[in-house]
Amino acid sequence: MEILTIILTSLIPTALSSFGVYFFMRRKNRADAQGSELDNVDKAVSIWRNLAQDLEKKIEELEGKIKALEDFQVKKCEGCKYRKSYHESKEKGNG
Repeated sequence: MEILTIILTSLIPTALSSFGVYFFMRRKNRADAQGSELDNVDKAVSIWRNLAQDLEKKIEELEGKIKALEDFQVKKCEGCKYRKSYHESKEKGNG
């Protein structure tokens, strides 16, 4: 009987403390997981923002090149008989 009380007095507090640690650590681990998830989302948003800014710069650069090519073509076609038809088609939205 004495052995049974020694075993029970050892096992019950150990089991209760183990359950308490498990319960509180589960909450802590869940909170840590949510925090790291938010960090990952923030990093992903930062990456997409940088990509969008790079694409915006490239678009502006290409629009400048298109404008330069259009100006060059207009200057080249000043004496050309197709100049009038080119501008008419561009105004209609075909060019």
